[in-house]
Amino acid sequence: MKKIFVIFITFSLFISSLCIDGCKTEASGGLTCTTCEDGYLLVNDAAACFYGCKTEGTTKGTCGTCNDGYLLVNDGAACFYGCKTEGTTKGTCGTCNDGYLLVNDGAACFYGCKTEGTTKGTCATCNDGYLLVNDGAACFYGCKTEGTTKGTCATCNDGYTLSSDKASCTETKKEDDKKEDDKSSSYGLYSSLLIFALVLLF
Repeated sequence: MKKIFVIFITFSLFISSLCIDGCKTEASGGLTCTTCEDGYLLVNDAAACFYGCKTEGTTKGTCGTCNDGYLLVNDGAACFYGCKTEGTTKGTCGTCNDGYLLVNDGAACFYGCKTEGTTKGTCATCNDGYLLVNDGAACFYGCKTEGTTKGTCATCNDGYTLSSDKASCTETKKEDDKKEDDKSSSYGLYSSLLIFALVLLF
């Protein structure tokens, strides 16, 4: 019985290892992928889903170009988000784009992060307007208090509205802005009615 259990666990681990990261629908057997999740590109004869990749490279399993905001590093083996220049060590980032902090020995560019945490790949403090959430794994813009579910926000700062999925805080339009929008809409409606009346007359 013990032997059967060990075989079952080994087989389960083997099957799970065949799952492709970022794969939306797999081909029978799970060895290849037919479609990838949003933000991924199907590469390497459908054997991989490449995150942030725009076009596949000439070498199998590599990326040729990345989506906006990503930098191609490690000879096409990765698309690095928020990275400005590649580091001297393969697969690392040397400098990040504005608003990002280089963390984890160049392995990540952390958006909204002010200082790196003691645990690798985490943030200790965030820039103004951001709240540290998810045990230092993210800096949440416009968030006032963290939600009970990891990586969500419970309440937003003044002037921000919490999304239905609690994954973002968006800036609320000021009353003056709303009035201006209403005015613009009214002017547009009046203009349309005037043009319509003139067409009927002539």
